[in-house]
Amino acid sequence: MPISASREKPVKPYEEYPLTPHPCGQWAKRINRRLYYFGPWEDWEHALAVYMARIDDIRAGRLTKSRVTLERQSSEPHQGITVGTLVNHFLTAKNRAVERAELKRRTFGEYQSVCVRMTAEFGKTQLVSRLAPADFAKLKDVLAQGVKKKVWIGELSKRIGIARSVFLYGKENHLHSEVFFGSEFVRPNKKQMRQDKAKRRRSGKMQKLFTSDEIRMLLDEASVSMRAMIFLAINGGMGNTDIAEMTFHVLKLDQAMIDYPRPKSGIERKILLWPETVRAMREAIESRPKPATTEFKDIVLLTQSGNLWTRYAEKYDEQGRFVKGTAIGPLTSEFGRLMDTLGIRQKGRNFYALRHTFRTLVDDLGDRGAVDTIMGHENPNDMRTHYVEEMNLNRLRRVVNRVYNWLYPREPWPRREEKQDA
Repeated sequence: MPISASREKPVKPYEEYPLTPHPCGQWAKRINRRLYYFGPWEDWEHALAVYMARIDDIRAGRLTKSRVTLERQSSEPHQGITVGTLVNHFLTAKNRAVERAELKRRTFGEYQSVCVRMTAEFGKTQLVSRLAPADFAKLKDVLAQGVKKKVWIGELSKRIGIARSVFLYGKENHLHSEVFFGSEFVRPNKKQMRQDKAKRRRSGKMQKLFTSDEIRMLLDEASVSMRAMIFLAINGGMGNTDIAEMTFHVLKLDQAMIDYPRPKSGIERKILLWPETVRAMREAIESRPKPATTEFKDIVLLTQSGNLWTRYAEKYDEQGRFVKGTAIGPLTSEFGRLMDTLGIRQKGRNFYALRHTFRTLVDDLGDRGAVDTIMGHENPNDMRTHYVEEMNLNRLRRVVNRVYNWLYPREPWPRREEKQDA
């Protein structure tokens, strides 16, 4: 029915109200060069609710009708949850896991980063029930983008896994019903991972091995602390975080051994140390600076300012809620400067490449159990990880001997006889 010409248009209920009164008696807004109507003048709150619920669909081209309505909620409790609400539930649960020490704050930061990208792509007010496979195909393209170029396939696989886990959490906690990702929004398979790795290696972007000459050069030029860390990395395949968080109670220099669970995975590991490694560690401990805080009093290796060599800086808002985290790695930067000094820096090679070098050198020994014990790995398909309670030291010595004899080919590490367990 036509609106009387004498009827006056209402004023907006408040200045930031996104809709405009149209002469036809509806609250309206022009979006993508098309005019959409959201409800009668008499009920501006309902019109706003319709607008907020449908704006993402309109912008994405999923809704083209000029007169937009808000369908009545189904009796099913899962119908109305939005992407923004689901993400908030998910991150709150993960934050509780961090507080219970079940999840690393750095991992939480990775979850949060993917959730921010996903929310920006779908829209906070987008109903989960309205997401279609085409939406997830677009999200995959968004997740593939890095700062300046596409991320490598391993990072993309991790991001897709995190995004899928958000909706799995929602389903398991009865926040929404089944979500259909479609055939495109899947993690890359093993064949794709191998092909990408081979392509990167051929292009020179994945050279993660050092020669024995290069490592000896690094050891000769390194500072006292850096020398100790290089020895730990090539002696036992220790990574940046492994070294940065190592405490005195796991370091048994009198026994030339490190015995502790790996911080990243919690898997028990045991490393037999070379005499050179023990010597380097003793020198580093003697010159160890005063810890910046009491929190670091048990950490073995510290920077000159008394901080961790690799740490995760956290930022909180005024209410004390976690905002974001940033990895701060003086270990990586100082090692990079050392490589620059020696003229051996190559794209893709960093401190962690020492761990790759260690693993590559011992790969053909045929004793994966001993190698995994040293590196802190676990093979879920191997029943030995469940039944074997203790690793024979001679097996561990055979592994570290292989790397030692490669690093010092004319100075074999003297074997020390150990009594084998009965």
